[in-house]
Amino acid sequence: NAVRVYLPKGKWVDFWSKQVVNGGQWLNLTPTLDTLPLWVHGGEILPLGPAQDFVDQKPLDPLILELYAPQGSHELVIEDEDRPSIPVSYQRRGKKLTVKVGAAPGMVEVILYGVQASSARRGDSPLPHSADGAKVQLDGQDGFEIVFTLT
Repeated sequence: NAVRVYLPKGKWVDFWSKQVVNGGQWLNLTPTLDTLPLWVHGGEILPLGPAQDFVDQKPLDPLILELYAPQGSHELVIEDEDRPSIPVSYQRRGKKLTVKVGAAPGMVEVILYGVQASSARRGDSPLPHSADGAKVQLDGQDGFEIVFTLT
């Protein structure tokens, strides 16, 4: 069955296809049960952890940080029961996107959606990244700062 969905003004990213959609409009959709309509507002950080059978089965390793159409700046703190908090933030200035992540229990993956990057650096060192420059993975135990150069 077709449904009409209204997205408020701003940029939105389809969670499933990762396509950027401009808000301020109605969309006509025919969703399926396995892909219900879901959008993430541009500028948000979505933290994800590993699949678990029960709460606190294992630490957030890997911690996946999905940044959706990053713009301006945004920050959040990941709280995980009896474990230390993990502050996460980014600031975008033109083609420079700086992402800061506090100490995490293991590997951290940073994935950008709605933008592409030509490079990713940690200090003076280039980081290995995906072909579109939008995905890096590194050890988060000491925290880090990554600077992406956007295309």
